[in-house]
Amino acid sequence: MEEIIRKFRDGIVTLHNRRFGTVAELMVQALYGFDAPKDKHHDFYDKTNERRIEVKASAVREGHDGAITWDNIIDVCLDSSSAGRLITYEDALKGNKKFSSPALQLKPGKKDITKEDGVDISISEFDDLYYCLFFADYIKIFIMTNKEVLNLDGYSEKHHKTGEMGQFHITEKNLDKKFGAISYVDYIKETLTYEELFDLFEKNKLKHKST
Repeated sequence: MEEIIRKFRDGIVTLHNRRFGTVAELMVQALYGFDAPKDKHHDFYDKTNERRIEVKASAVREGHDGAITWDNIIDVCLDSSSAGRLITYEDALKGNKKFSSPALQLKPGKKDITKEDGVDISISEFDDLYYCLFFADYIKIFIMTNKEVLNLDGYSEKHHKTGEMGQFHITEKNLDKKFGAISYVDYIKETLTYEELFDLFEKNKLKHKST
């Protein structure tokens, strides 16, 4: 990886949460050409397919073991660089390193056994989720519908007392684990290297400068 690309990658994953999320949103917009959202509850609107788009992103970092104590406090601080703890997609897939992407808080709808397909999406705030995971070597974009989110392994509706907000997160234990006939990796629809992302941003920067 060239030095400028390494700095580019490290800069992305060390951005504060909201700014990091904006990078992911602009990446998805550049890739798919989505339009402005219909309202404040989702990020973009896909006019072609009439779908509300929600974009989420996480950097995939190696987990920490053990408590912070007076014996290890300095070493923990020195070793906790966000960029330095990134793990490769291969290590994540093989379960070689412990990791946990932050739990996503979403409003996809709720499970309802009285309905034919077992879910109620009438209260959903989006139709399709674009979940971007930033590994050390690749960016993987998982794309799933609100109904698919409700059936994910580890999805929980218990996050909010109303039952309308749920959450899930991906770890080394469930990334390639089959639940039913599928696994999380089956939802990966786009893969980018950081070189490709850099070029994508350069191209779109020039395009927006000329308009």
